[in-house]
Amino acid sequence: MEIQTSLHLLEGMQYELAHDDMRQPYIRLTYNGKKILLKVRGEEFKSFFKYQYNEANSNFPDAKLLKNTIAYLEGKAIYEGSMIKPDVRLTGSTSLLEIDLCDDSYLAVKISAEGFEVREPEGYLLRRHGQLPLPLPELMTPEEVLAAMQEFKAILNVSEEQFVLVMGVLLMGFHPAGPYPVLFVQGEYGSAKGSLCEAIKSVVDPNMTPHTALPANVADFLIQAMSNRVLSFDNLSDYTFNKKHSDLFAQMATGVGLRRRQLYTDDGECVFNVSRMILMNGIDDVVTQSDLGSRTIGLSLHRVDSANRISMEEFRRRLGRIRPRMFSAIVNILVQVLRNYHSTEIQSDARMFDMIQWVTAGENAMGWEPGTFQRAYELNQLEVMEAGLGSDPLAVAIIRFMEGKPCWNGSISRLLACLNAGTDRGSRSGAHWPRSAISLGRNLNRIETNLRALGIAVTREGRSASERTITIVNHNLSQPEIAENCISKVPDKGLLVSGSEAA
Repeated sequence: MEIQTSLHLLEGMQYELAHDDMRQPYIRLTYNGKKILLKVRGEEFKSFFKYQYNEANSNFPDAKLLKNTIAYLEGKAIYEGSMIKPDVRLTGSTSLLEIDLCDDSYLAVKISAEGFEVREPEGYLLRRHGQLPLPLPELMTPEEVLAAMQEFKAILNVSEEQFVLVMGVLLMGFHPAGPYPVLFVQGEYGSAKGSLCEAIKSVVDPNMTPHTALPANVADFLIQAMSNRVLSFDNLSDYTFNKKHSDLFAQMATGVGLRRRQLYTDDGECVFNVSRMILMNGIDDVVTQSDLGSRTIGLSLHRVDSANRISMEEFRRRLGRIRPRMFSAIVNILVQVLRNYHSTEIQSDARMFDMIQWVTAGENAMGWEPGTFQRAYELNQLEVMEAGLGSDPLAVAIIRFMEGKPCWNGSISRLLACLNAGTDRGSRSGAHWPRSAISLGRNLNRIETNLRALGIAVTREGRSASERTITIVNHNLSQPEIAENCISKVPDKGLLVSGSEAA
């Protein structure tokens, strides 16, 4: 009977129960004319329910009633409610987007190929602590869009070529599903690298804390991802950013399922399929792993001279002034993106193909020639891969070994002997230098992607005697008949083969 009293209280708010693919129960109710989505098990819903109960009954529900009410709603949401896909700040598809303004109105910007409007969201948008509101967007002329872009660029320490990539990152911040890029901004002290990341975050997903701390484990990373649409990490270094972080960042950008054990239960693991765009900056080049590098846009900034330096307070004042116009410009560009996306055709074998297609669809609205972003991105990828290899003694040794050689073929033990002979003792004494043929094989897996981007293809063939044969083709040399002779030994000429699988 007491539960019925609780439900009657909620019925006046036209409540709706649902669950996500993790069987997490949700309740969406109308309060003061606003649709609000809450987690049934969350502290916010408990506080809301206790407040409403007290308003109606002049006393608070006891612990048993509260527990029983939540248990009932939880079961009904999981077993009778519809399945939904709640998200923070943004929901939708490549045909329709809804951006949560995160203000007291609980309204969203609905964007389609026909235009945009501010209205009650149809999708399920979850509010998280720390989120700051976005400004109301305004309809702009093409000239006003370009003017806003230039105003935004004027407060950033980037070149024209780099700004093309910055705009691509901004647009990808509003892609509904990813895979997303990782933006790495590198520069010495005083290069305004943190300011650039903060400016991007403020336009896409403003938060009380623009940057978050590096996650200690998967659980921490998931908590950060569930609370932010864009993750930003400040002042990374070789001492703080390790291979574990590199792997986690690559997974998060792509949307690979991350696992963690459920707390206080004995029924195994939870699998979180979540993807987020990541911004990070630092003095050291921390993008050395090919998995992360192939997803990374890298910007190297020069130090701002003393005549042009401003305080962080002044930067944020200028950013606050331009941010409403820049957000409006992005919304206007996104209309063009949605209008053109499905008819935009590109040719690229880049891992971030979806990003190229998404940004290319909006090029006309940004006043760019067709293919501007793709050219800038593919050139940037080469630079990122080169930088990643430059800090790896094994990669440097292979590049030097293949200088002047269109092709090399031999056993992995023979390759190790050749590399040892051509490399100084200091480089060979490092922890990452292979000590055996098996170790070399494992290390080749790590750097193959970067080498391939620079025109050096490593291929494993069948076993000869007791070990595999390695073929290395240098596609940078104009001796196709010799290279073809090497490639003819490979099972499939059209593919660069890693082990027995196409790369």
